Amino acid sequence: MTVVLSGDGGDELFAGYNRYLYFAQIFEKTKLLPISTRRHIGRRLLAIKEETLNHWAAKVSFALPLHADFGLKLHKAARTLLLHSSKEAYNQLLSHWPAHEIMHLEHDPQLPDLSIAGFSELKFVEQIMALDASYYLPEDIMTKVDRSSMHFGLETRSPFLDHRLHQFLWELPLDYKIKGSKTKRLLKDLLAQYGLAELTERPKQGFSVPLKDWLRSPLKDWASDLISSKKLTEAAPIDVKLIEHRFQEHIEGKKNWGHQLWDVLVFLSWCQSWL
Repeated sequence: MTVVLSGDGGDELFAGYNRYLYFAQIFEKTKLLPISTRRHIGRRLLAIKEETLNHWAAKVSFALPLHADFGLKLHKAARTLLLHSSKEAYNQLLSHWPAHEIMHLEHDPQLPDLSIAGFSELKFVEQIMALDASYYLPEDIMTKVDRSSMHFGLETRSPFLDHRLHQFLWELPLDYKIKGSKTKRLLKDLLAQYGLAELTERPKQGFSVPLKDWLRSPLKDWASDLISSKKLTEAAPIDVKLIEHRFQEHIEGKKNWGHQLWDVLVFLSWCQSWL
């Protein structure tokens, strides 16, 4: 097989990511509550251990399929309730580390200026869909697919990236893409006409690499060497004790800090090459 089709762009165009559903159906409604009430709810949720939340999720998974890291995801959502604006909440939801937790920055990381980008007249969910299509899609998703497919000499075609399809879909109301608890509404309804509903109505599932397992086994020594290198940790403005503590928790199986540790390890590896 030399050529394959890819669905890249489908989530950004048809509102498929769970974060779109979260902002359309949950955060925008909770914003109607006083900030003190939202913060109270957020703190109460954060007070419940992730392990307990995962245990509860497993108990009801027969009725409501839930991700294995349900506790982690719910805690991330709960932290957004402590914030004032949708922009702050979106930034927090995409971040593995809360601002200033491991690095001392002069300013909090900010999303691109939506007015400059020409997105200011859109609904907030549409704004973050446009941001994802402009940054996350080309700089992360498409980069990953291009590198991995080219490594094996495999040609990849992405029909959803056709500019004519983009133009058509951006002219449609948001309700055509997300309504109630249904994401990718237009695409799912179209495929249902061809008898494919049983494929489109399954729970959403990603395909991330197993960072959790890699850092506990084949990459454990590499990670340990980077974290314990005084030369690197002194050059990089990070909280070394916090990283060491979380690395120890991770390899002992107490917590899954795979993504958080990977961010730091890639940064330290860059420092090793260039500083």
